[in-house]
Amino acid sequence: MHSEIALFPSKNFYENLLITAPHNDIQCINFPIHPYIVYDIVESQESDTSNSKLNSIEALAIVNICAQLLTLVSHASIGIITPYQGQKKPLFEFFRS
Repeated sequence: MHSEIALFPSKNFYENLLITAPHNDIQCINFPIHPYIVYDIVESQESDTSNSKLNSIEALAIVNICAQLLTLVSHASIGIITPYQGQKKPLFEFFRS
């Protein structure tokens, strides 16, 4: 895990005890963006879908961001974290196509 990604959980949950492998940071030196990015999607609205939630505007934003990243680095490994199955389903379907 990159040290920037580990920083938050280490500080807030593990009393700064998490240790990352130095080679993970070195691998990211030539990558054009930070190891993680948090976006605030303004004017979006959640809807309920079969016991879960979906935010179509956020899902579309994620797809667009990932598409742009893949034009920069075609071999990139991208992780998307969502707490909702309803949000996961359209993303999964898009990336499988």
